[in-house]
Amino acid sequence: MAFFRRKRAVVAVDENAAAARSQLSLEQMRLAMNALPMGVVIVSKDGEGRWSNTAFDGLLAQGSVDFDRFSQHVDALVASALSGESREEHVEFGEPAVRMFEMVGTPLTDGGGAVIVYDVTKQAMTDRVRTDFVANISHELRTPIGAVSLMAENLMAATEDTDVARMASVIFTEVTRLNDTVGDLLELARIEFDGLANTQEVDLVKVIEEATGACALLHSPSR
Repeated sequence: MAFFRRKRAVVAVDENAAAARSQLSLEQMRLAMNALPMGVVIVSKDGEGRWSNTAFDGLLAQGSVDFDRFSQHVDALVASALSGESREEHVEFGEPAVRMFEMVGTPLTDGGGAVIVYDVTKQAMTDRVRTDFVANISHELRTPIGAVSLMAENLMAATEDTDVARMASVIFTEVTRLNDTVGDLLELARIEFDGLANTQEVDLVKVIEEATGACALLHSPSR
């Protein structure tokens, strides 16, 4: 009898240890999820159990103007995840937009679902400021570039068939290239705003010939 009592005691200790390890593992997982910078919502497969981390709870205050709309987007992604469908959404709040979120809903292996929310407001604002800066500085460069180009053309006309004319031609060519670069910067800014781009074919042979011709002129001996 003493043997069986000791055996039952050992089994009880093992079960308690296993339960403690399971609890410890769950607590570690909770701490890890709360340390994440993005919001996370996990829902059980029956849709009744729901857990969210600290970052998610701090995204929008309950009762705020946009909270109900935000919750509707989360619930829609949860429903998709529980049905086995992964989905992504970009949501903006405010007019003009002052909060921007990237939301990803994904099904879990146990039949539940998860929604991950990234607050991309700061990144979007930084990108917008950078794009505005590129567009503004490019427009400002257009004026001096145009003036130098016009002066180079006039100098070529006034000093035809001289070394000065050839140097003015180099200046004109390089200013034209600079103007094209500024145009590319403006095009890049436009693409970042609306995602559209104007494309055209480039004659690589002509580009190479122009480059080699400019180099030859720069290194040719003066008369």
